[in-house]
Amino acid sequence: MTDSIISPPSETQDSPAKIPVISIVGRPNVGKSTLFNRLIGKRRAITDPTPGVTRDLIPERWYLGNHPVTLVDSGGVKVEREGFDDLVANKSLGLLSQSDAIIFMMECTAVTAEDEELLKALRPYSEKVLLVVNKVDDPKRDDFVWEYYQYGFQRVVGISAAHGLGIEDLEDSLLGMLEMVSLEEAPEEAERVKLAIMGKPNTGKSTLTNLLVGSDVSIVSDIAGTTRDVVMGTFSYKGSDFTVLDTAGIRRKSKVEEDVEYYSVNRAIKTIDEADVVLLMVDA
Repeated sequence: MTDSIISPPSETQDSPAKIPVISIVGRPNVGKSTLFNRLIGKRRAITDPTPGVTRDLIPERWYLGNHPVTLVDSGGVKVEREGFDDLVANKSLGLLSQSDAIIFMMECTAVTAEDEELLKALRPYSEKVLLVVNKVDDPKRDDFVWEYYQYGFQRVVGISAAHGLGIEDLEDSLLGMLEMVSLEEAPEEAERVKLAIMGKPNTGKSTLTNLLVGSDVSIVSDIAGTTRDVVMGTFSYKGSDFTVLDTAGIRRKSKVEEDVEYYSVNRAIKTIDEADVVLLMVDA
């Protein structure tokens, strides 16, 4: 993975100031995508009780104290893996070394084998880890947070991603980690051409996205429905900067049975409004 996946949607590698990257990691169903959507202020990542919904890395511009940063949602890391699980875990763990700050999410009510595996993987990066204890949505659970200091991380914050509790403390901790002070106004960002790639499942959308971006930003598989969220990457061509949006395959409504696919298709269709150019791919 290169900077293209973690530096959308305005900077190139030659930019004088690097945009900080903040990643959200954790086991499946711990609330990563819920927190991601809350922080960026829109429903960008699909949230569903089904484990393993998020597969690709989902980057988005977020303003932390009016400073532009790249916030990245990642797939859950499982101990027992099958199907896409190895690819998802490798993408998520590969993000750690490229992040300036890491939000490691756990639940206040349970510590699982997946949590233990991630704790080991995060030890080398402890200086840039913020341990976020989720689902502290009742005052009675506030005391649970103290137990998580036993894992040795310097910064621990209790939140409820679903209800927005503790978010201000989380943001203050991140500002301190990145040595930033809140600004009165956010700086203006350069415009990029947004290119959405759309089509039926298995027409080669993710393969083309990876080719344009020059790295494997989207998981490629022969299995229909591999891409669920809208995956973003960037590239430059003849002096112009582009943001490419890889979307889920769109089928007839009558064939869509699962809730996750329904949300995937809706997000894909919404990219039409966001894009400057829509590239429709057809299998010859």
